[in-house]
Amino acid sequence: LPRPHLPGVLFKYLEQIPNCIFASNPVRIQYANQEIVILRNNLIEKMCRCVLYISLFLMLYNKVLRTALSPRPSSERSAIRTVVANPGSFSNGSFGFHVYLPFDRKIEDSAVDLEAAER
Repeated sequence: LPRPHLPGVLFKYLEQIPNCIFASNPVRIQYANQEIVILRNNLIEKMCRCVLYISLFLMLYNKVLRTALSPRPSSERSAIRTVVANPGSFSNGSFGFHVYLPFDRKIEDSAVDLEAAER
């Protein structure tokens, strides 16, 4: 089931932040001929709690994900020629994240340098 939206009162204050864009989860971004889907979800935690066989779990998870991505994209691929990345937790020390380069369809690792930020 879809999650309820955030209350409008919250956005009254958050919209004052410059260069801040709020999007749904998952969010679809159309860039040239690519449809980029960004999904924030803790799949590892769900897999650790799940007692189903991994193949059955992934099949069920894909069905739930397709429901969350309604309306479905015009073409669907299952991890073939698809870039998938998991940057891990941002706040666990290294402040690492991924940078996606749409033209090359590559992902680069990046991180916040706290020492440079303090200067």
